[in-house]
Amino acid sequence: MKRIKLLVFSIAIIMILSACSLFSPEYKEGVYEGVAYGFYKSGEPIKLSVAIDSTGKIREIVILNHSETEKIGGEALKDLATQVLNSEKTIHDLKIDNISNATETSQGFKEALLDALEKAKK
Repeated sequence: MKRIKLLVFSIAIIMILSACSLFSPEYKEGVYEGVAYGFYKSGEPIKLSVAIDSTGKIREIVILNHSETEKIGGEALKDLATQVLNSEKTIHDLKIDNISNATETSQGFKEALLDALEKAKK
């Protein structure tokens, strides 16, 4: 009986520690840059500046540079940044929908955002 209690206790501790690791990494407050290519691989990559506050929430995204077309890709980048900033979700649960007719630009934005977030990990 003692062994069963010890086993159950050990499993509970392992589950608690595993759950804690799901919420890490924590993100440091600051401004971080991320870079990735969108539709035009031969031009300038998409470069973002991402501001994270002390609670770990993304507070600002500035599109610093890109070679996407202004009418499609440029507008998509603005829409994607707005989508992230208007989200009520945490960084861990953030889901970003692709913009129609700008799938590769959307993917490049997501990769640039992830690049910035990697730099912000504690």
